[in-house]
Amino acid sequence: MPEDDVPPADRAAEPSRRGVLLGAAWIAPVIAVAVAAPTAAASGGSTPGTISFDSASYSTFSLAVQMPITGRVSAVSGVWPASVAILPSATFGSLRTAAVDQSSGTFSVTAWGTAQPKVGTIIASAVGYTSAVATLTVLPLGEITFDSSSYSVNTASATFTVSGRISLRSSTMPTNVLLLFPSGFTGTVVAPVDHATGGFSASVTGPATSATGTLRAMQSGFATGETTLTASVA
Repeated sequence: MPEDDVPPADRAAEPSRRGVLLGAAWIAPVIAVAVAAPTAAASGGSTPGTISFDSASYSTFSLAVQMPITGRVSAVSGVWPASVAILPSATFGSLRTAAVDQSSGTFSVTAWGTAQPKVGTIIASAVGYTSAVATLTVLPLGEITFDSSSYSVNTASATFTVSGRISLRSSTMPTNVLLLFPSGFTGTVVAPVDHATGGFSASVTGPATSATGTLRAMQSGFATGETTLTASVA
């Protein structure tokens, strides 16, 4: 049928050649994007970098002394985060963020203990980066030890003497140590400490019947000393 004979209604529904070309121009970019998308997804979301501490562990002898902690961020793109988040474990304190030096990627923060002795961790993190973990330790101010690992008697209700000493790591010598007796044994609860030698002694009275247990010598901030007490009564 000649074009002039096509009814007007049918002619309006028939797409023109110009319309087809324009439609193809709009569709082509969409196809290109759809093809490119899987390539980007296949490349994966690799981490932008890694955070690390300069030391695997940090320690102090005193709750009053803050521990300086340093680390760095290794960025794949060479662009560092503005800061890293700092999270210490429950028995330690610190600032909760540390600014990252934008010329070197380094950072620093201080941490402190809230109890002694204690061991915990500190974590440095930033969104998308591999986090860093280090160990924090508040060491004992010193150690309490007994001169013998065990004391024994073979008489009912016998009285005998135990002795020990304090080895200092830091701080000053304590005035005394507190003694915690096992069941059946009694004696000196507070034993004075010789400031020149760190030595101490205490009187112990055994039970009327056979018994054994652990005697402990304690002082705040110091490693506890232990010895075994034994009463062998026939």
